Amino acid sequence: MARPISEIIDDIVANLRELRDAVDPMARLASVFKEADAPVATSAAEKKPGRKSGRSKASSFTVKAAAVPAKPPAAAREARKPSPALQAQGRYMSAIRRLSKFQKAQVKKIRAEKGVEEAIRVALAKAARSA
Repeated sequence: MARPISEIIDDIVANLRELRDAVDPMARLASVFKEADAPVATSAAEKKPGRKSGRSKASSFTVKAAAVPAKPPAAAREARKPSPALQAQGRYMSAIRRLSKFQKAQVKKIRAEKGVEEAIRVALAKAARSA
């Protein structure tokens, strides 16, 4: 048996509503990004004559809070861990911070000859002796 036309139209309307609900989050997200890229208009009345606003060019654009994610996922946070070479550089820099210029020159020479780990060990020993 054939269905009445009103049932067919109701089915089509229901399917369109489901489609709109599925696409709506993407449309809202796209509108947020469009708004974030638009410059903020300032009126002439807000500006005082003869004075600079003190703002940089970058501050004339605003970013909506919804456009910035609250917290990156755990995988992204783990990906930002410093590499072993960067960790070694940080230990080296903190080790030579308290040394005199002469001691720093000695540690730099050791670093060039024997490597970063040996230079860190020597720098920490020199810092402990001078403290």
